[in-house]
Amino acid sequence: MRFIEFKIRSFGLLENMEGHFPAGLSLILGDNESGKTTLMSFLRYSLFGCPDGRSSRNLYAPPHGGKQKGSLIIESLKGERFSLVMNGRNSTFSGARNGTSLEDLLGYVDREMYERIFSVGLEDMQKIRPLNDRGIQSRFFSAGAGLGTASLPTFLASLSNQEKALYRIQGGARSSAEINVFLKKIQETKEQIKLLQQQKDEYLQKKEELEKTGHQIESARKNLEAIRYDLSLMEWVEKARSPWVEMTEAQRKLEEIGEVLFFPDEGLLRFKKIHEEEGARERELEELVFQCRNLDKQLQAFHIPSIQKVLEQKGAIRALAQNRNRIEKEEEIIQNLSLDILSMKQRLDREVREIHQSWTIDDLESLDLSFGVSQKAGDLEKQKEDFRNQHVIRNETCEQARKARDEARSLLKTRKEHVEKMERNVSPLSVQTLREKCGSLRQFFTRWHQIQNQIKENEMNLDLFRQKKELQWGGAAAGTLGLAFLGAGYRTGDIFFLKTGITAIAASLGFIIVDFFQKRKFFNEKEELLCRLRKNLVETEEELSHTVEGLAIECPKDYLELEKAEMYIDDCIDGIREYDQALQSQRDAEEELGRRQRKLEDCESSLNSIKKLLDQTDAEWKSFVEEKGFSASLKVEHWTEFESLVKQLRGRLAQIRDMEKQLSSSQEYISAKEEEIHSLFRSLSLGPWSKLSLVSPIDILTSRLEEAEEQWNQITMIQREKKRNEEIYERAHKAWNESRTLKKELFEQAKVHDEPSFLELGERWQRCNDLKKIIENHRLSLLAIAGGNENLTKVLEELPKRTPAESQILIGESKEQEQLLSQQLEELNEERGHLKTRIDELEKDKELSALFLEREKLEEELRLALKEWLAVVACRCVLEQTRQKHEQERQPEVFKKAGDFLELMTEGRYSLISTASEEGGFSVELEEKSGFLRKKEDVWSSGLADQVYLSIRLALAELYGKRMEPLPLILDDVFVRFDERRQIGAARVVLDVASRGQILLFSCRRDIEDVFLEARDGMAHKFSTYEMKNGKIFSVQP
Repeated sequence: MRFIEFKIRSFGLLENMEGHFPAGLSLILGDNESGKTTLMSFLRYSLFGCPDGRSSRNLYAPPHGGKQKGSLIIESLKGERFSLVMNGRNSTFSGARNGTSLEDLLGYVDREMYERIFSVGLEDMQKIRPLNDRGIQSRFFSAGAGLGTASLPTFLASLSNQEKALYRIQGGARSSAEINVFLKKIQETKEQIKLLQQQKDEYLQKKEELEKTGHQIESARKNLEAIRYDLSLMEWVEKARSPWVEMTEAQRKLEEIGEVLFFPDEGLLRFKKIHEEEGARERELEELVFQCRNLDKQLQAFHIPSIQKVLEQKGAIRALAQNRNRIEKEEEIIQNLSLDILSMKQRLDREVREIHQSWTIDDLESLDLSFGVSQKAGDLEKQKEDFRNQHVIRNETCEQARKARDEARSLLKTRKEHVEKMERNVSPLSVQTLREKCGSLRQFFTRWHQIQNQIKENEMNLDLFRQKKELQWGGAAAGTLGLAFLGAGYRTGDIFFLKTGITAIAASLGFIIVDFFQKRKFFNEKEELLCRLRKNLVETEEELSHTVEGLAIECPKDYLELEKAEMYIDDCIDGIREYDQALQSQRDAEEELGRRQRKLEDCESSLNSIKKLLDQTDAEWKSFVEEKGFSASLKVEHWTEFESLVKQLRGRLAQIRDMEKQLSSSQEYISAKEEEIHSLFRSLSLGPWSKLSLVSPIDILTSRLEEAEEQWNQITMIQREKKRNEEIYERAHKAWNESRTLKKELFEQAKVHDEPSFLELGERWQRCNDLKKIIENHRLSLLAIAGGNENLTKVLEELPKRTPAESQILIGESKEQEQLLSQQLEELNEERGHLKTRIDELEKDKELSALFLEREKLEEELRLALKEWLAVVACRCVLEQTRQKHEQERQPEVFKKAGDFLELMTEGRYSLISTASEEGGFSVELEEKSGFLRKKEDVWSSGLADQVYLSIRLALAELYGKRMEPLPLILDDVFVRFDERRQIGAARVVLDVASRGQILLFSCRRDIEDVFLEARDGMAHKFSTYEMKNGKIFSVQP
């Protein structure tokens, strides 16, 4: 499977981003914060869905809100394409046929397994530090098993610790293990049940005493509440005495004044407002009368009839003012045109005589320049010019054609010599045959190499299997535990221990029997597999020898010789193609020589025909000049200049005629305006003006009109002001009358006739209201003191009965009684507490059922703990067997493939050796081929350790793809800590793996592209380069 195309609508900071990835290696380069990590997460989230909000992973929510949205198109190994559409946590899988699901396509690989096997980053490299740690073996085991940086031996140790935390067989009562603690608690509960006894007589007596004490407490509590109420009532009376006295005094004063039965609401305030408004209206009326008199005096100062007479002629004066500039311009035109017309006529006469001595202006107008004559002469002029230009162009074309023919002859000679030289070295085989041999060679060699590796791995596994004899520690532990439980059951007679012991012994026997048959089946299968592999190896060697027949090469023994053989075949194919291209180039050169020779002959023929056309044009022009009577010295090439000059002179003559017409029109316009101005001066009785210009009388009329308009505007404003004042006066007088009416209505409501009576009645009304407010405030204070109307009634009844001194004596006596009753009630409560304590002690027999329930609960928890302990024991045993099987079958295959990658990465310097470790698995050592020295992990450099880890992860991913749909590999800056030499070696391995699958390598280093270009030198592998910048991805040509 590989990624084909992706589209991101909104994912983290990436928006509206799209791109596609070809097969093989794709380099995605970009600076930090350019979005590389976001793109990697989008690809993984598209395959496995976005995590929920409880996950610690980055959700890549869009900054502007909304869901993560995008799509990814993938292609299977069979060429089928599928689409994954992301919409938040919802993903849609489409394009499937025959019921294929996404899980089927991924081979049921989940997110965690994909990130551990097919995703390698710098963080994975850093987590295997330090290198001299003994845990390095478990790290490489985890890398080979697809567990990332997790350690399986560490997990097994964790299971062992969990087993001990649940139960220790020899722990005893002091052990803190969970099962041991449950056993101890069950024993203690049984002892408590035996010690409980019942004492009936004392219990019944204490119950009777408790009931009697309760009655006494209730009686004392009621007496205490009555005393406290009487005490509170007396305290309320003393607090209420002061406001009660003031309220009584206010009621007395209210009776003396006599209550006013009715007065208008807010009568005094309304009277004051009406009185002030009436005075303001009177002052306003006086001011308006004074202003109207002043305005009448101003109107009498203007002479209105004369102003109206000027305004009647306003339209005529405004029309003259608007035409003032035109009149001034027309006067100037009359003066200038007279001089210009005279000058232009004299100049035109001189220029006509320059054309011909005997011509006049009349001859200029009668000259024949009709359309037919002009067109005929122009055609002849243009025809001769075209023929002359064609003659020059075709002459140059002939020279160029002659030169091109000579160059074609030279090129044909060179290409013939090149074809003769290449013909001696070209291969006799066809390109299709060579391609088939190249494909078959790699296919058979790869099969031969894989079969060899499988034979070695299986032989090594069988040797290890024969040498190694394991003990089933899980079965032994389960059997020991079963015997311990059986012994405890026989000693105590407990059926639970007997059943648990029998179950554990049966599980132990099952583990041992299953392990025996599994080992026997494994040995037989390996022997059969070796026979088949050896037979396939011989057949593959024969097919490989048949493939290299007819080629000048031998059968390759390793990948380096295979690359050389493929390069030789590629060179042969390139040589055939170059020879075919050279032959085609020779044929092209011959055809080009023929075309250029024919072109030269055509050019020479065309040049001769143009010369004949030029001679015919000269004869036709000579006949035309004689026919029309033009000067014999006039040449055809000068016709355009002659025609232009004549037309120019005719245009100037037409201009003179137009100027004469304009002069006549201007003179008529000035005469009409002069008569109009005379009429206006007479109607307005104005004196004479200067005859030199009409502008001066127009300015006089305009000034007189502006003065009249200004005076009339002032008159209009004064009249408007006078009218507005009259309207205001009417409204003010009406408001004054309304105020007087409101005052009379207010007097009628109070039932008085004048202002003094109204004011006196208002003061009495105000005093009564103040006293009523005082009485109400004191009543509310008394109500707050008493806490309610019921208590207030009692307080008012008690106030007149006694003096303050008598009240203080009663309060003191009530407090003494309250203290005595409180002390008595406290003693009774203490006695009741003692009785309850003793009764509770005697009621312990009621806890007997609780103890039985506690014992059942502890026994149930013990059963659950035993079940969990058995599950842990079984899980540890299964994991041990799984690990052993993985080490025997798959781990050596991973290390073999990783060794091939490491040899290519280090240029054959190191090979990977897997040996038996102290933990029962495999450890990793490196063998330096130059001296056959082995290096353990504690002497590796950090760069060498990274190379080993990367080789193992790539090997595991490639071998995993043999058993399922191969998945794309994602590498994130794995070259950061490599030097230049190691980078080139690692690049060769990545290119080799990418030739059989798809790899996306993300990096922030720009020079990584140069590393792959250098690593590809001499190899047929290709890769694509992309750049990420500002949230976009661009394809870059390497």
